[in-house]
Amino acid sequence: MPDMKMYLLPLRNIPVFYDDLIQPEPGTARSARQVEIPTWSLYIDHPQGKLLFDTGERYLDDKTLAYDLLTEQLALCGAVPEQIDYLVMSHLHYDHSGKMELFQNAKIVVQKRELMDALYEAHAVDPNGIYHKEDLETITNWYPVEGDLELLEGIRLIRLPGHTMGLQGMLVTLPQSGNWIITSDACYTSENYGPPLRPAGVVSDIGLYRASAEKLRRLEMEYHARLLFGHDPFQFARWKKAPKYYR
Repeated sequence: MPDMKMYLLPLRNIPVFYDDLIQPEPGTARSARQVEIPTWSLYIDHPQGKLLFDTGERYLDDKTLAYDLLTEQLALCGAVPEQIDYLVMSHLHYDHSGKMELFQNAKIVVQKRELMDALYEAHAVDPNGIYHKEDLETITNWYPVEGDLELLEGIRLIRLPGHTMGLQGMLVTLPQSGNWIITSDACYTSENYGPPLRPAGVVSDIGLYRASAEKLRRLEMEYHARLLFGHDPFQFARWKKAPKYYR
């Protein structure tokens, strides 16, 4: 078992409509209710390389670049962007993929389908839609993968399509605290996960979304794993944050 440390890096909270988190029941009018959800990154110090999972948004509300949010969190872990060997992107929506250009020395690990969809949407449909052209256009160090695979010892990528067609999470096995499943937006919150499953309001394919939720349940049971959801404010408040870590 490799001796690694996992740090959760809070970035910032963003307001969203509740109905975008939890799909309303059919025939129900949309609510104006808003909630604040966390955006975050995750850093793993591994003997085989330093890994970062997701990067958060490019800008703050006032369009100031949000680089410092991430670099300051990495500094709490004793790391700088130039040291990152693997940048694992769950998917390439703008709230997860800003600031990738900071990581020039990293392999940017993304599912091939996600990369193809993001580049098409950002260049041919809407440069400022859910995929942002400026987040993607200067990146050359892509490392596309397909399906589930072991990236490093104790770190397995898990394909979880539905929210996007190329979303991936991670199964992380730590030496002391055991198995963790990083769901990203395959499951925003424990309220989505249930049971019963309550789909998110932003879904590309509802059938695949449900299948990925069932895959998460199977893995949770098989590995006796803890799940870290993509945007759950109540769960995220309970976890240790950098410079504290899980081992």
